Amino acid sequence: MKKAMQKLAAFGFAVLAASAAAPSVLAADAGWQRDNTGWRYQDADGEYENDGWAWIGGSWYHFGGDGYMDTGWLRDGGEWYYLTGSGTMATGWAWDGDGWYYLDRSGAMETGWVWDGNGWYYLDGSGRMVSDTLLELADGTYYLDASGRMVTGSYTVDGEAMTFGPDGALVTTGTETPETPSGDEGSGILVVYFSATGNTEEAAGYIADLTGGDLLELTPADPYTGADLNWNDPDSRVVREYEDESLRDIELTVSTVENWDSYDTVFIGYPIWWGIAAWPVDGFVEANDFTGKTVIPFCTSSSSGMGQSGELLAELAGTGDWQEGQRFSSGVSEADVEEWLSTLGLS
Repeated sequence: MKKAMQKLAAFGFAVLAASAAAPSVLAADAGWQRDNTGWRYQDADGEYENDGWAWIGGSWYHFGGDGYMDTGWLRDGGEWYYLTGSGTMATGWAWDGDGWYYLDRSGAMETGWVWDGNGWYYLDGSGRMVSDTLLELADGTYYLDASGRMVTGSYTVDGEAMTFGPDGALVTTGTETPETPSGDEGSGILVVYFSATGNTEEAAGYIADLTGGDLLELTPADPYTGADLNWNDPDSRVVREYEDESLRDIELTVSTVENWDSYDTVFIGYPIWWGIAAWPVDGFVEANDFTGKTVIPFCTSSSSGMGQSGELLAELAGTGDWQEGQRFSSGVSEADVEEWLSTLGLS
């Protein structure tokens, strides 16, 4: 099982032992030493660390039976650990030269689904992150984009339009025209959103459920693929659109709503791209007259704030009573949304 508690206990014992018999003078050669074979560590008593874990300078290291520091993959107590080139035990994401792996807080390698705080990823039986592929599991089919993140919403995979549910499982294939809300006998609230990786979709769903509002997803006629959304790739679609504003005129499958006049409050949700609202929402904002309506923007972002995204959309619309709005982090909870909605005074 995980070794964290064993390591911490060993560390605590070492501290107590050292304090009970701390030498007045360090060994002359104490500390790290390197020879033709590798690195060794000599403690204050002149003893070399060997055959186990050692806490040194704020990091965990592992030494073989010969006293030399280990690097690379290490099997210990039934778990796999990764020791970097400098010997430190890795936690979180680590690249071993052939693939990405995820190590938990104790340093043990994970397999299967893992949440890293920004999204869901899948690690195969060897621990390697799966990316840019359809993954067929017993409970459903999932798509992992070029960065390895599980996607939700509409995506084009190998030229085929697909829709993935909030849990990431494949729902439909083929191009479908989304159903537009009618506004008949509703709450007078419309929740409109564009979602790239599912975070905004999750927040929008909570808002619609809690307010009784109608829900409308903004879907590009040419859906974004996982590769399109890889902002680390300078040749990806989203990077090219960011660098060339003329490419940001994104055609939507639906940009207007039946019985538009029946809505007096419109929520508009989007992810933050380079400090502004993701540009696919621009087409909806430009296509509608918000006169007499309260417009409440909301966004999702793993790090960036809302910035001036709401103000810029208000300028683009030119009509409507635009409110300050709210930014939610990735993995937004229903409780977060409910707390925010309680401050809006919606009837």
